[in-house]
Amino acid sequence: MSFKRLIDHLNSQQAKFSLEVHSQAYTAQEVAERAHIHGLNMGKVVVIKVDGEFALCLLPSHFHVDCKALAKELEARDISIAHESEFVAHFPQCETGAIPPFSALWEMPVYMSFAFDVAQDIYFNAGNWSEIVHMSCEEYIRVEQPKVISEGVQAPGMTPPKVSRRRGREAYTQH
Repeated sequence: MSFKRLIDHLNSQQAKFSLEVHSQAYTAQEVAERAHIHGLNMGKVVVIKVDGEFALCLLPSHFHVDCKALAKELEARDISIAHESEFVAHFPQCETGAIPPFSALWEMPVYMSFAFDVAQDIYFNAGNWSEIVHMSCEEYIRVEQPKVISEGVQAPGMTPPKVSRRRGREAYTQH
């Protein structure tokens, strides 16, 4: 069943999106595989704590959060990945780990990896393990206006400049 608050939020923003159903999967990489989506277009949400406050970090399915680098980039004293037991109560309408990345739904900031290609589409969980939201990356940025980060998330074995060159661009500038 679709997450009604998410649908209402996207509709209130006049967002262009679609919901797609797939067989149940529990990791972003599994979802990408089952839905035939490239891993750089499938977003996963990691709940982090920035100086003790919860925030969401949207990154490609196979990337990971580098807490030390992210703390430096955000000029925070301490950043850590939140444990499920700490945050599960903050997302009562969502299946654990299927959190949609929208600050208006959760009243917490959203950070987005620069590794997403703005000219392509982005996909992310719709609050459950069998539906995903599909929209253009530009549309997601218009609706959410996330803070784009470059140093705090990395693909295993790749630094941000290597990812940028691999994606055919040298830098991402948000207008």
